[in-house]
Order: sequence, then structure tokens, then C-alpha cells
Amino acid sequence: MDIMKGRPFLTILTLLGIAIIIAAMNDFQLMPTKPPMPQLSEAVAGKTLFVCPAKDPAFDGLAKELTMFQRQISTFYMFLVMLWLAVFGWTLYQSLLKDKFEEKSYDVPIFFAEFLIFGFVLMSIMMRAPNYYRRVEVRGASGEYVLCESDSPGARPVKAAALAPGSKR
Repeated sequence: MDIMKGRPFLTILTLLGIAIIIAAMNDFQLMPTKPPMPQLSEAVAGKTLFVCPAKDPAFDGLAKELTMFQRQISTFYMFLVMLWLAVFGWTLYQSLLKDKFEEKSYDVPIFFAEFLIFGFVLMSIMMRAPNYYRRVEVRGASGEYVLCESDSPGARPVKAAALAPGSKR
């Protein structure tokens, strides 16, 4: 890792980010919880899903507001990408004219590229709240629900036929 030599904090943050992504993708839990309710019988188990009340409505609201401006954000982001291409192209052109590579002249394009990458990741996360893909509508019940595991706090069994995909808003 010669790239991150002399930057131990950046290395630790990178490794921590990778660990968080892997843990989230594989549903790792720090402390598994015990199921709060008795197990369902075999006859009912295949037709039952568990739902929990949707949490963090503030983050859901922020994601909904940002999604309303998705087209404008996309347009602005594409403008920044094209601006980065122009800046990088100009820097490369100047290097070729001088027939000499100066690392310092690439500081702005590299910083701009990092800004674009992290900005893309941040906006992607902000536009898709954690409940976005798990939201369901329970027929005959009011409120917002998400699919969850049987051992999640507040989990309630519901017949699979009573569920419909939730609106993505």
C-alpha cells in the first residue's frame, strides 16, 4: 500500500469502510438477539412474513426530498464530471507540451476526482433511505412497515398475501 504511505488515518478509515460494507452486505450482527415470540408452526411458516414499524422517518423524509430533485442533481453532477474532464485534459495537454511530468500540476484534477467520487457515493446513500427497498404495505393496517427478521424488535407475523410492495415515493 505505497499509495497510503504516511497516511495511517486514511488507511484506517478505508479499512473501516470496507468492514462496514462487508458486514452490511452479509447481515452480520454484533450481538444476535433472541426471538421474542414463539416459533410458528410448519403449516403457517411458509405463508408468513415478519414486518416491523418503519424507523427513522427523518432520514426517509430527507431521501424523499432529495429524490424529488434527482434530475437536477444528476444534471449538475454530469456538469461537474465534464468540467473535471476538461481540467484533466488541459493539465495533460500542458504536461505533453512541456514534455515533462510534474506531479504538482495534477493536484487539482486529483482532488476534483476524489470530490466527484465521494459526492456520488454520498448522494447515492442519501437518496435511498434504508427503508427504501424494504418498505411494504400491510392491507388493513395503517402506518408504515418494513420487512424484517423474526428476531427483530417489534416484529409481527403477517400473512404473505396481506402484503404489497410499498410505494418508493
